[in-house]
Amino acid sequence: MDDDVREVLEARLAQLEAVIERAPVGIGVVDLEGHTPLTNAHLRRMLGYTAEEFAGMPFAAYSHAEDNARNLLLWERMVAGEIDDFAMEKRFVRKDGSLVWAELTVSLVRDGLPAPYAIGMSQDITTRKRLESELRAAELRSRLLVERVPAVVYISEPGASGAWHYVSPQLERMLGYTPEEWMADASLWFARIHPDDREFVLDRTVEIMSGEHGQLNSSTYRLTHRDGRTVWVRDDSVVLRDPSGRVAFHGVIVDVTAEKALEAQLEYQAAHDSLTGLVNRTRFRREVEDAIATLPTDLRRPAVLFVDLDEFKDVNDRFGHTVGDHLLVAVGAALQGTVGERGTAARFGGDEFALLVHDVPEDRLPEFSEQVLAAVRSATVVHEGVEVHVDGSVGAAVIGPGDTVEQLLRRADTAMYAAKRADDTGA
Repeated sequence: MDDDVREVLEARLAQLEAVIERAPVGIGVVDLEGHTPLTNAHLRRMLGYTAEEFAGMPFAAYSHAEDNARNLLLWERMVAGEIDDFAMEKRFVRKDGSLVWAELTVSLVRDGLPAPYAIGMSQDITTRKRLESELRAAELRSRLLVERVPAVVYISEPGASGAWHYVSPQLERMLGYTPEEWMADASLWFARIHPDDREFVLDRTVEIMSGEHGQLNSSTYRLTHRDGRTVWVRDDSVVLRDPSGRVAFHGVIVDVTAEKALEAQLEYQAAHDSLTGLVNRTRFRREVEDAIATLPTDLRRPAVLFVDLDEFKDVNDRFGHTVGDHLLVAVGAALQGTVGERGTAARFGGDEFALLVHDVPEDRLPEFSEQVLAAVRSATVVHEGVEVHVDGSVGAAVIGPGDTVEQLLRRADTAMYAAKRADDTGA
């Protein structure tokens, strides 16, 4: 080899060594015994060993024990000629004892050399592995949270047949369907909405879609359990777009059946007498107001009747208030049975009742009043072998144009007291 060629080769070798030394990844030349006689600056900084230390110990000495077995297996296969190279993620042990995650690539060089050697390149991926670990931990925490909250978490496309991309396991406890069944049938959600609520839910979906994305929306409606039970739910959701631009609802469905039952109970209690179950004074006045507002033009105008029990105080004094309460309940049931579907029976308090009837002609009111009195007299409670019952007095007022609730109640009350006085005098 002449001097000019030698100089060119030496120059190129020097350039190559300089490139390797300055490379932004760890590079090492490893002999078949696993020692690394040649390393670059990046690898020495990454693991903290000197060039001499690398040359004097096998790579197994600074490899994590849990990764070393696989590394050695791949190395042996490569040396044996089964593979030309290999890649793996592994942990190196730094000189100070800390760990470095690296993406390792090793290739064996054989041709034209007295002895084969391997070139290894290591890219530090410690930060990436830490972030992956944190992400897995966060996903685990999120999944545990999602699967333990007493609600169904979901991601779905909008519309009656929009696909469901995720639904949490609580769905089976709430509606009797597994998440797999629910997501496999895009029409199942809409099919399980109560028929009376479907139009509302679809209209609400359109309204939400036209609103601001990312804004929390809430709807309450009924779903049908697999076994046929009705389940009231509150559906809280936000509309979001995925990276491809597709719109999806991200939401939480909460079972509010118990709350709706309590709400209905409170509404009932607010409108009904706690003893007899009849509507109370407040609800009765509201129904009379509605009757005035929708007064028919024909002769079948609604009427208000007042009913007062005669000598009811004597029942309490003689038999006790418990018997008196039972008698009030019996009278209330008898009055409700007399009114039936034609109107409303109410307890005004004490021993006073009121009736609103819609289809009794004015000339038939006296006859109907007698039916009311007969119902009162038929109400009986047996106490210690004695039948306890009372009589009553009735007054009626027909609703006319321009009447107010107060005027009607006053006229009916006046008519009732007139009837009571007439009975007392025998007229």
